[in-house]
Amino acid sequence: MVYAILSAVLYLISFPLTGIDFSLWPIVFVGLVPLFVSLDRAGSMAAQCARGAAWGAIMSLGMGYWLVYAMIWQYGTSVVTAVLFMIFGLALPHALIFTVFSLLYGLLRETKPVFYLLSVPSLWVIMEYSREIIPLLVPWGLAGYALQPWNLFTQMADCTGIYGLSFV
Repeated sequence: MVYAILSAVLYLISFPLTGIDFSLWPIVFVGLVPLFVSLDRAGSMAAQCARGAAWGAIMSLGMGYWLVYAMIWQYGTSVVTAVLFMIFGLALPHALIFTVFSLLYGLLRETKPVFYLLSVPSLWVIMEYSREIIPLLVPWGLAGYALQPWNLFTQMADCTGIYGLSFV
């Protein structure tokens, strides 16, 4: 579980902070490795689900931290309403999506390198796409968005879109 939490934190710090024109975007290339190690070392499907859910919840709360401020100070909602929204509107749906990811990862897992080169990125892109097409989910924090500071990947997005960057 520690690797899954570490992976979520590494993933989060690869995106720029609000108001700062600086990011550690190269970390996105290795930020998911601890998650996959954690999923590989999980002893059961329940452990895989818990690790995927923890990763999804931490990632969504880290990406949407600014919503609490906006809801309380800009829209005048109560702290309880803001916290409930963060839990049920962000953390829970993303936890469920990445629980499904971890289940599919466990069911499709093989020891061949082709699995890690093609199947895992494809599965990751499907989960990112589902975050965008399912109503009321927030499509923030797609892996390809972290690569925005590097012009080579920005040019690649002309042909492949954000999902091609996430696949890389």
